[in-house]
Amino acid sequence: MAGFLPARTTLLSTSCSSYVPSMSRRSKPQPKIDDAAFPVRVFLRVPGEGLGRDLDALHRWLADNLGHGEYAVHAGGTHPTAHRLEDRLVVYTRDPDAATALLKAIPTLELSDGTESVTYTSPALPFGWK
Repeated sequence: MAGFLPARTTLLSTSCSSYVPSMSRRSKPQPKIDDAAFPVRVFLRVPGEGLGRDLDALHRWLADNLGHGEYAVHAGGTHPTAHRLEDRLVVYTRDPDAATALLKAIPTLELSDGTESVTYTSPALPFGWK
């Protein structure tokens, strides 16, 4: 046992100089990456029954008109409105004209306007939209 301790100490001291701890790293979530990368965001209201066929039409329109890499789609979370919590979908694009064209192409899509939220405050609207 006495011979084991010095050998172990020597082993640790020589290996520690080149030892780099391996830490498992998680990659950044894609929505955070897209949020930082794409300059245009469009929040869409998701009705209680979901988007249904509009979701298929949205993905088809984006793929056909913008092409992969020019847009991203993610869950947009929820936010309070005057009457309930509202689910949202967020579409990221690089071009504001593309966002406008999407809304014109699928007129049943509705913007999820965060300024309608009961929690929204602004110096321009200190008492909200009342």
